[in-house]
Amino acid sequence: MAEGAHYYRYCGTAPVQHIHAMREALDMIFDEGLEAVWARHQVFADATRAAVEAWSVEGGLEFNIIDPRHRSNAITTILTGRIDGDRLRAICEEQAGLVLGVGLGELAERTFRIGHMGHLNPPMLLGTLGTAEAGLHAMGARLGGSGVGAAARVVAM
Repeated sequence: MAEGAHYYRYCGTAPVQHIHAMREALDMIFDEGLEAVWARHQVFADATRAAVEAWSVEGGLEFNIIDPRHRSNAITTILTGRIDGDRLRAICEEQAGLVLGVGLGELAERTFRIGHMGHLNPPMLLGTLGTAEAGLHAMGARLGGSGVGAAARVVAM
């Protein structure tokens, strides 16, 4: 603190644990291989999109991004239509401990988000999709079909 401005560079104690965590994350990426990480994220994104496609019905769930070429391999934002997204998130969290991502900005009340990047494997993703689907059934939401089944077919390829 005696050094004045130099101290403010760190805004307090340096986040040493974050540096170690970043090193571990990079080691995990290098162990798997960058191309394999990208391929895994593609499969999980495709599986999530297959689930949303299966669930989609008029007035119900649908993609936020209409053009498939512009969809992210990191996260999928799902428009809820007449389905109460807050209630779905609450059911999933209270009944199963799953926290669905909240919508952002002007879409906050009309969406939920599912992330499919980072340290993720098929049971984690299929569990997330299965819990969301169970929550939708608990609400009596109208669905076009089984999103979990559609996602499982993509993961199995």
